[in-house]
Amino acid sequence: MSTGTLKADQYRKWLPYWAVFQTDMQQTVHTWIYRLWLLASILILAGFFTYRFGVYKETGIIQHGSLFFLQSLRWTILGSMTLVVVLTTGCISSERGTLADSVLSRGISRYQYFLGKWHARLVTVIGTFLLLGSITIIGCIFFLHEDLSLKGCLIALAAICALLFTVVTCCVTVSAIINSTVLGIITVWVLLYGVTLGLSYFPSVHLSPEVTMQALPHMVKGEYDIQALGRLFIWTLGISLGISSFGMLWFARRDI
Repeated sequence: MSTGTLKADQYRKWLPYWAVFQTDMQQTVHTWIYRLWLLASILILAGFFTYRFGVYKETGIIQHGSLFFLQSLRWTILGSMTLVVVLTTGCISSERGTLADSVLSRGISRYQYFLGKWHARLVTVIGTFLLLGSITIIGCIFFLHEDLSLKGCLIALAAICALLFTVVTCCVTVSAIINSTVLGIITVWVLLYGVTLGLSYFPSVHLSPEVTMQALPHMVKGEYDIQALGRLFIWTLGISLGISSFGMLWFARRDI
């Protein structure tokens, strides 16, 4: 068999995965939940910018970009977390009725289906958050007093994306295990609150979302512990891979 034929065969193996990935991304960005999340986040940012810029024009008070960036980041996270959970938890469970006939019967394996769904939701959620964060950074630099460190802001965004990576992975895994979307959402919230509460008793553990949020004011100014961030990235990646592997194996062995 020639080298070109081998490469073509290897490429064709990924076509089902790519089909699921592409289709799910297109469906996700056209859902009302995603549009509501994007619209709400943009309105929050626009409101913050209008208020802060108005205060500066009327009173002359210098508005520090680090404070604004931190506040807008927190409100974006708090305002979007519920919609992110709803958006990702139903990605597999909502298609249970047609999954066997319309997807798996077309030569798409369960592993390819799970990976396509998981990666599509990761790219959509994290990509949207990075876009909103980039807009916020640009606005702070041009319209507010610049006391931000560009590198620090990017590090802060990366730290939050690491936590979002784990949250989205948990949601997709629960969606693959539990048939009901509503029950899946409840399960995810119980897990998130339980884990966050448990980690709050161990402040030395840098995986805690509370510790990460408390460190954000220092991160955006360029003051951060690179070793602690490295541990955060390693732990979130390891936990996410472990959760997704369990969910993928469970989904591959269960009845549809």
